[in-house]
Amino acid sequence: MKRIFGILIVITALLLPQAALAASNNVKLLNISIDKGKIQTDNNVQKVIIETTDLADFTIKENGNKLLVQLNNAKIGSTVKNMAVNTALIKDIKVDKITKTSTMVNIGLSKEISKVEYNVSTLPKNSKTKKGFCVVLTLQESNNKFLFSPNIKGKTIVIDPGHGGSDPGAIGPTGVQEKDVNFAVAKQVEKILKNAGANVILTRVADVDVARANASAAEELGARVNIAIKNNADIFVSIHSNSFGNESAQGTATYFYSKTDKDGYLANAIQKGMVEYGKRYDRGIIDTNFYVTKRSPMPAALTELAFLSNYNEESLLNSQDFQKNLAIGICKGINDYFLKFK
Repeated sequence: MKRIFGILIVITALLLPQAALAASNNVKLLNISIDKGKIQTDNNVQKVIIETTDLADFTIKENGNKLLVQLNNAKIGSTVKNMAVNTALIKDIKVDKITKTSTMVNIGLSKEISKVEYNVSTLPKNSKTKKGFCVVLTLQESNNKFLFSPNIKGKTIVIDPGHGGSDPGAIGPTGVQEKDVNFAVAKQVEKILKNAGANVILTRVADVDVARANASAAEELGARVNIAIKNNADIFVSIHSNSFGNESAQGTATYFYSKTDKDGYLANAIQKGMVEYGKRYDRGIIDTNFYVTKRSPMPAALTELAFLSNYNEESLLNSQDFQKNLAIGICKGINDYFLKFK
């Protein structure tokens, strides 16, 4: 699970429904290690492994420059000690008793939490290796290369993952569906912008039709614009992936409708950001009357990330790294927009 920027993350044993039934209050925290006790030579990626005697019910949240791992059903074992780590990512690890049967593991970070990303996974208890249940946090430096303007805080930004539900959008030569790519990038954009203090609203939060099941195209587009209107959005950004009959077509483009000078500025800023981070051919910005950009009363832009019809770009669009880079580029463009328009 990726770090959700700037908001509470709750991860419990409920993510493992079969094992959750076996959770008890007689669990002990056995050990905390970094990469099985050895600090990696690459300080930009590190793992914290929290081992308990049995299945741990746990939650994780961010507090300042700390990650707090609360073990709701585990008490501190006698051999567990605080750790001074002092690496590029982790400053120290401290353990505190909450109650007789619950423990808090405080992971102090060496960097601002906005500059660190983390994944959380679990390893089941293994009787053969005599290892207990493990919560594993993999930390790495964020590749965000820019600082957000304070102007973005409190802004309402509607992100529209194009297509979804009964409408797959474009389909690539190996079957990658546009609706899935659009949603993956939109979720990354949401995380980054929320971390910067924006109020981010997605027009869809799952693989569903927005208006209603099997809605017409006009109903769908209208429903997405209505979400932005209802929430008095400051900007509206629709995320799409392109397709064309000629499979050699490639590159990144952004569309807008020139209702005001702000629409073109927003589109241009997002286009520059995507090209900078996605590193695909720059097809520029296009002023046209797409429904969502024309009917949105606020400044709006519609991105075409790359071409699903192009075999190489389909592969890229299906890559988490490329999706993330595009999301960072979109966020940089949005940030640049709010540097000019407060």
